[in-house]
Amino acid sequence: MIVLRIRPGHARGTVAAPASKSQLHRALIAAALSEGESRINRTDGPAFSEDILATIDCLKALGCEIVPGDSAITVRGMGKDRRVVPAENTTDKKEQTPLILPVRASGSTLRFLIPLVLSLGHPVRFVGEKSLFERPLTVYEELCQQYGMTFRRGETKEEAFLDICGRKEENASVISSPAGSGQPGPEYTRLEPMAITIDSHISSQFVTGLLFALPLFPGGGRIELIQPIVSRPYIEMTRQILERFGIRTCWEKKAIQEREAIQERETLLIPGGQHYTAANISIEGDESQAAFLKAIPLLDPESEITITNLDPETLQGDRRFDEMARSILEQDPQEDGPQKENLREEPAPIDLSDTPDLGPILFALAAACGRGGTFMGTARLRGKESDRIRAMAEELDKFGMQTKTGEDSFTILPGRLQTPEEPLDGHGDHRIVMALVVLLIRTGGVIQGTEAVNKSDPAFFERIASLGIQIEPV
Repeated sequence: MIVLRIRPGHARGTVAAPASKSQLHRALIAAALSEGESRINRTDGPAFSEDILATIDCLKALGCEIVPGDSAITVRGMGKDRRVVPAENTTDKKEQTPLILPVRASGSTLRFLIPLVLSLGHPVRFVGEKSLFERPLTVYEELCQQYGMTFRRGETKEEAFLDICGRKEENASVISSPAGSGQPGPEYTRLEPMAITIDSHISSQFVTGLLFALPLFPGGGRIELIQPIVSRPYIEMTRQILERFGIRTCWEKKAIQEREAIQERETLLIPGGQHYTAANISIEGDESQAAFLKAIPLLDPESEITITNLDPETLQGDRRFDEMARSILEQDPQEDGPQKENLREEPAPIDLSDTPDLGPILFALAAACGRGGTFMGTARLRGKESDRIRAMAEELDKFGMQTKTGEDSFTILPGRLQTPEEPLDGHGDHRIVMALVVLLIRTGGVIQGTEAVNKSDPAFFERIASLGIQIEPV
């Protein structure tokens, strides 16, 4: 466990936001499914986060060639006529050895790839940290039960695993076809579209996973989303990247009479038998990661930070940080700053349903500005790398801040941020660590478990140090 001391100070300088993890996951998978060579450009240096390394390792295991460079990644895709898994004697299903896919602790990698590997008809074992497989996978589990496919969880002393196989079990229907081929194989015949209904308040990652795989099935599919749709911007990001790689999808909206009310339903239509084509694509800066850098000068008028590599036209949902932060601070530009004495009594609630990754830094901002704040749509934060509601409540308590927790809400009460007298704990969660570091730049203090930032931004502390903040190992 790495323990660091953060000295209070003023941050000044220019820093590049890391490449968008959300975009990079999607671009890598689309390029891997393409015929030909794709180039994925990025401007934030050669380092990869643990989550992106998980996706790269899994795609390599599936047969894709990926060559990282300092400013770009070359991906030689599997192509429309190649099987994803190596050819082998499949006459006896019991002799097939599962293909091992190391997902580490990356929920995106796991949820994006499950539908794809279901199309193989070959057993696959995802392996990774135990906490990852405790996160919701109900959508895929029910899909496997419906069509008689394998979906089994298990664990050893060192790690957990999930066994997946799209090959039919006895007396079950078959839905799969060779991934990347767009044509039914000898045992894989489903010409009609797959119809899938998703309770879309859970996670848009399930929708993204299906959007990658369904174009490869001869009949394509229909994904009906039960309202309200959370994290819609990330669904649109997936559709945008799919379009860059030659895949068409579209929305269908209709009103349905349900009991005594008319309910609006939205369905994603995915034509079948499509082929991914290679593309050159540039990855923009990550708005989720940039939010931590943006928060520093909001809490300290003497800090001045210029953040490069951000796209003002981005589809990333966390681009809303600026407006959400303003709603917390609610100060006139002529006033003295976030610590002025006239604190408003009742902050307006902020809905995190579409932007759960902004939760920790917005909680930190509400605590540091003195006003506090109330947040709704927080239930999903309990199923992340940590229980982010419990984690932030425990750590804010060390700053002398009081909080209240509801089933789907979290409130930070008004108060004054104090220097913590005991070490802070990162709870094994990269976003908790980064949010707490923003507060420690104000107060100073010690934080343990800082290696968790490697999950999304291994250069995070280098960026902070480059802005003049003193960071010392303990």
